[in-house]
Amino acid sequence: MKMCFILEPAFPLGNSAVADKNMKSDFKRVPALDKCFNILRLMAREKKPLGITEISSELNLSKSTVFNIIYTLADLGVLEYGDKKYRFGPKLYVLGKAAEAGSKIIQIIHPYLEEISQNTHLSAFLGMRSGDRVVILDKAESPYDFNISSQIGISHPLLIGAHGKAILSLQTDDKIDEFLSKHELERFTRITCVDKTRYREQVRKVRKTGIVVDKGEY
Repeated sequence: MKMCFILEPAFPLGNSAVADKNMKSDFKRVPALDKCFNILRLMAREKKPLGITEISSELNLSKSTVFNIIYTLADLGVLEYGDKKYRFGPKLYVLGKAAEAGSKIIQIIHPYLEEISQNTHLSAFLGMRSGDRVVILDKAESPYDFNISSQIGISHPLLIGAHGKAILSLQTDDKIDEFLSKHELERFTRITCVDKTRYREQVRKVRKTGIVVDKGEY
């Protein structure tokens, strides 16, 4: 089991995570940036230096594409080269520290995550809604060797597990109905709730109790 804090953004976010509707109409996604961030996410997940061939194979990208992106990041100091592989460079750590220092919410909430984890022996997470997904911003791991975990920075669909019900419980019934009318409930395990009427009832129960439990739905 796991416990989570949920943050709602100050303004509604669309699927493209662009708040201003006028801006959305002029928005053009840059594929090269998607590929760049996918490479950085892969390196963060693997937690070890990677070569161009490994990255190309894992992300199904051409070696020439990976080569150009990697060399650009290395030239910027975001990555550094050693032993024929690439690792995070000093520039990225500087940016990470700046982001950490600027994130007052994470600094404030983290001690509570630690306290909850210690008192309950569960993993505790801080999640924030981004459009129809939830992004994990921080966590405190369970002290047990075997536990449920998620990587910081990873995102999950909103309509799965406990965090989606926790977030939707903060909305009015009309907002919940509107969201469910636009999205289907996907079955991930044999006990995943895919009935929208029953799902609404579960969300309303969360609103009343302040507690939501995921017992293998995802």
